[in-house]
Amino acid sequence: MSEPSSRTAPQLFDMTGHMAVVTGAGRGIGEGIAVAFTEAGASVVVAARRTDEIEAVAERIRAAGGAALAVTTDATDDEAVEALAQAAVDTFGPLTDWVKNAGGSAMRMPLKDLPREEWDRTIALNLTWTLSAEFAPKIRVNAVAPGAIPTEVILKAIGREESELDQVLEEWNIPLGRLGTPQDISAACLYLASDAASWVSGEILRVGGGAKPREPIRLRYSSLAKTASATSERVAPLPARALLQ
Repeated sequence: MSEPSSRTAPQLFDMTGHMAVVTGAGRGIGEGIAVAFTEAGASVVVAARRTDEIEAVAERIRAAGGAALAVTTDATDDEAVEALAQAAVDTFGPLTDWVKNAGGSAMRMPLKDLPREEWDRTIALNLTWTLSAEFAPKIRVNAVAPGAIPTEVILKAIGREESELDQVLEEWNIPLGRLGTPQDISAACLYLASDAASWVSGEILRVGGGAKPREPIRLRYSSLAKTASATSERVAPLPARALLQ
């Protein structure tokens, strides 16, 4: 692979030849990421717990001429993640990108009051920030910290209806004057997974319309991408147990 400086901007963002797994991809931001990657040329494995949703996303991608496989997966289940990684490699070949879009916590309370089982579940979904140093230089690890994206999940978490979006926008005081969209986040993930970000690792990219975080940043969307020197033998076995514990 040639050095980034010798390639044009469109070439740097071209994902042809990439094979990506996107978890939490049945709707909202995850769906947007999966679609964006295929539009840029990647093959994508769409994973989430709801089979009907991921099948619909995969069919949408295939109808547009892209390559997609739906695999029902619970991202907190080691065996399920192992099976997901294996299905991805068996179908599309060496794995180059893993987008851990499944994340967050269902409970909003002080850490000292968090039940042990919820603590374990949250850590299992969100452990990403130590991976960058451990896997360099073969694999890059970055995270996207999204701002106010009014998906179904987020609206439920903040107790609002879609009809109240104008009020949400006013309360969140976003300098750029609008709420975000799944495409805003998918564009950031596309950058981090592409060769345009070949010298970017261990970073948290905040995408929030200029607004300050309303709570400590949560690393919910991470992209792990093969560097120019990586080999398929090095990349393919890793995501199963190491990357989604």
